[in-house]
Amino acid sequence: MVDEIDIDPYIPRLPLGPWFTPDGRPTLEYRKNIEYQNKVIHDITQGVGTNQNNITNITSSETFETSSSSAEYHDLFEQLEQRQDFVHLPKEWKTQNVTTNYTAVDHDFNYITNGATVTLDEHAGHNAQIITQNGDGSRVKVYSATEIRFKGQSDNTIYINNNGTSLHWFMIVTDAEKFWVAS
Repeated sequence: MVDEIDIDPYIPRLPLGPWFTPDGRPTLEYRKNIEYQNKVIHDITQGVGTNQNNITNITSSETFETSSSSAEYHDLFEQLEQRQDFVHLPKEWKTQNVTTNYTAVDHDFNYITNGATVTLDEHAGHNAQIITQNGDGSRVKVYSATEIRFKGQSDNTIYINNNGTSLHWFMIVTDAEKFWVAS
């Protein structure tokens, strides 16, 4: 029985443990972990603004084999998604150039200009996230029917006056209250 499996020179050696079946095949949990790592790497390179024209000579010769059919895999994946307490699947951020009033939803990145108003989604669930950024130095407004908490203050409206200033909003929902908080 193998104690460790070497996957790739850039990935640390992983213990056989819960990641692999007794015959050495990767488990669904392991595959999800690798997919998540690949997503993080992709997000980092896109966020840093890597110039894709400078990347050359990339080849991919990896193939993945599964012992179960595509339908079985799909069913297992859906079951895993339904267990929200067990798995956190990352979401894609959507960039919005906001020049007029706009209602932002979970995982919107809002680049606000022309003194526009962004309304934070009052129906968002726990841990919903929205980013708002002043794009031109005009006085932009962030509004929510749900309470907004920022720098020890509670209100329904925040103004962002300086060009480039951004706020990362998180929806907090408890049994007793629901509010947006910014970092």
